[in-house]
Amino acid sequence: FIVQWPNTLSAEVTGLHTPLVQTLPGVPGREYRTFPFMLAEGFQKYVPPQYTLSTEETQALSEFQHAAGWPNMNLYAPVPSVDGYDPFVPVRLIEVLELIGSTHGGEDATRALTSSERIKRLLSNLSVLGLMSGKYIISGVPLTNPDLSLLREVPVSRYKVPLYIYENAQALPRVYMAKQSRNKEGEPLLMLIKNGVNFSEITYLDCSSCPSYTRSARDSAVVMREGNGFMEIQTQVEGGGWLVVGESDLPGWKAEVDGQEVPIIKANGFGMAIEVPAEKHSIMLTYTGMRNELRWLKFLWLVE
Repeated sequence: FIVQWPNTLSAEVTGLHTPLVQTLPGVPGREYRTFPFMLAEGFQKYVPPQYTLSTEETQALSEFQHAAGWPNMNLYAPVPSVDGYDPFVPVRLIEVLELIGSTHGGEDATRALTSSERIKRLLSNLSVLGLMSGKYIISGVPLTNPDLSLLREVPVSRYKVPLYIYENAQALPRVYMAKQSRNKEGEPLLMLIKNGVNFSEITYLDCSSCPSYTRSARDSAVVMREGNGFMEIQTQVEGGGWLVVGESDLPGWKAEVDGQEVPIIKANGFGMAIEVPAEKHSIMLTYTGMRNELRWLKFLWLVE
């Protein structure tokens, strides 16, 4: 506890002086996500795994985890992560994390793979990672791909363990107006990926008769306020369009346009899309599912 307690400090206390934040100057902290990858493997090259780490080795591990935004230490950066330890991750997202070689959220399926196999999975699916707004890969091992740019290599701790921070050119922001849309009713994310779709150009709606729009160069979507289970977005569109929000389409989300409740359509097999009319509008997204689930649990407990 004495060695690792600094990792419990918030971003306000630490002053955001972590390599993760220093490498991303001027980038809106919540517009994109990070993706921690093979961090343990990188650390173990310099500090081999053993039954008990020494005090110095424990301190080095603590420094490395804090610098990398190791789940869920990304909250102290503060930059959201693609696969932190989230108790409400849908199975459809776990399957995709396994597809891209995740060593955290999908580790149950990928721990049996070799390092080269996990790297191959990631580099073959950078567009899938980009769909989930995974723009910054925080890696414990070096990566090579035309769509990856090395932003910084940081030696961490007294063991000088290298931390590699890459930028994924195929990343989509968490909130944006769809360029074009296409109806793909009932088609899961893994099937869309298998069919080789282009998520950056087309948004796929789980719908049979949703209208199609073409985004204007002047269309925009800006997050005005955001909190736990809450997001206010301001849109400005010329002829109507689809607002895409890269958050899991879990039961319990509610959307309002200028105070009027509107339906949420599943987008790209996992996210949310809201149809917005022309001109300027305020969209409010709130999540109430957990409160409803707790009410049902309390009811069942009382009945029993």
